[in-house]
Amino acid sequence: MAAAFALTPLCTLVLGGLVLAGCDAPPPKSPQKISVPKGENALDLLLRKAEQEQTQAPPKPKLLATPRAVNFSHISFGDTASRVIQLTNAGNGTAKTSPPYLFPPSPAFLLAGDCVDKMEIPPGQNCDLELAFQPTVIGPANAELRLDYDGPDSPLRIALSGVAQKSNSGSEPSTAQARAALAFARIRQEGGLQLETPPSASPQTSLVGSPDYQDAGLPGEVSTLPVDRQRVITADRYIPAVLENSIDSQLPGRAIAVVDHPVYGAVGRTILIPAGSRVIGSYRAQAKAGQARLEISWSRILCPNGVSINIDDGSTDVMGQAGIPGQLDSRFVEKYGSSLLTSVVASASEAALSSNSVATVTPLGGTTQTLNGRDRAAQRLGNDFDDLARRMILENTDIRPVLMVARGTRLTIIPSEDIWLQDARHLRPISQPKGKNLSPRPPDALAQMIPGLIETVAENPAIQRLAPQSAQQILQSSLLQQLRDANLAAPSAPPRPNPA
Repeated sequence: MAAAFALTPLCTLVLGGLVLAGCDAPPPKSPQKISVPKGENALDLLLRKAEQEQTQAPPKPKLLATPRAVNFSHISFGDTASRVIQLTNAGNGTAKTSPPYLFPPSPAFLLAGDCVDKMEIPPGQNCDLELAFQPTVIGPANAELRLDYDGPDSPLRIALSGVAQKSNSGSEPSTAQARAALAFARIRQEGGLQLETPPSASPQTSLVGSPDYQDAGLPGEVSTLPVDRQRVITADRYIPAVLENSIDSQLPGRAIAVVDHPVYGAVGRTILIPAGSRVIGSYRAQAKAGQARLEISWSRILCPNGVSINIDDGSTDVMGQAGIPGQLDSRFVEKYGSSLLTSVVASASEAALSSNSVATVTPLGGTTQTLNGRDRAAQRLGNDFDDLARRMILENTDIRPVLMVARGTRLTIIPSEDIWLQDARHLRPISQPKGKNLSPRPPDALAQMIPGLIETVAENPAIQRLAPQSAQQILQSSLLQQLRDANLAAPSAPPRPNPA
């Protein structure tokens, strides 16, 4: 038996009359290769892929300011200087901006221009922001201009600075330019009317409003800066008190009251005048007919913690009405009772002594009336009583009504000026430190003259008229007394040796 086989794409094996079909062995596998252009590697592929992703990312805006900082140096007080800041969108997306603002807020810098409102800046476009510096006080002014937008570098920050100095000219500088810039900025920020100013017209003629009422001729005052009122009793506060002694207005005297409720500062819960503080005042005997209120002038407050406050205030009742109500004694009987009694006695005596008079006709036809002894006595007694009553009325004319205020009457003290109380934590010691023996030195001539100079200035009539309370505080100050005591306690200078 012969065996034969033939090679075909599919191998056929004939063995012993049997035909067997089979497959050839699979060819060996080769690794898959990625075609890479010549001159590039894997790093180049990553960079190219990142660039493709970046180009496919959403566009982002980026604002740039020119210049990045603005400095107004040495501007005269009252004048106005201006600069232009250009905002450019250097990104590839539209910048949506918010109105610019100053941080911290500063009244010395004013904003105007095309960029003060909420707007959109396309890529490659720009807008102008006008900045004006109008100093309100002499000295440096600093702030930061900020602009919020939808970019990654938001907010845009621009440093602002300026220095105001005194004007060298004697005349007051014109503020027309400052008012124009302020009004223009206000109109733009409020979204009001926008008027186009002709080139020949001045800025002031095109304004739709004015920053103040000076154009109408109305006077005005400038407000102060904010003040910490934690230790201030302003003139609108009330100090409740109770009268400790009774008052009779026949003679002038002194009044003492006790504060029955603590008085706090205008801000916070700091007790400035504790309850139990004593108030010293005086009153004058000037009660008039029909006057039912007594005026008391308070001059000093003594607090339990040792604080003394000199004041010059009047008193009111609990309802805030001027004066303290009291009981009025008109003294009618003392003033008119004696004269009335004298008139009654004179009338009764004349009636008791009167009798019938005798009428006699004279030869010429006239009539004479003859009085007897009782009639003459009654007439004389009546004349004497009339003179006595007239003298009594003249003597009692000066009798004034008496106003009496009972002890325990509630009253209110309203300060006429603001009262500033010092903080006890900031007081300086005036006594000599322990453990340090300071050798006394002779006082110089200037130290001896200082108390006298202070007293002369405080007792000047002009100072007493303009600031009576301040002058009284100076004369009663402990510092002036310490200067006097120091001059008295200091040893005298030793005599100079005689050169001979």
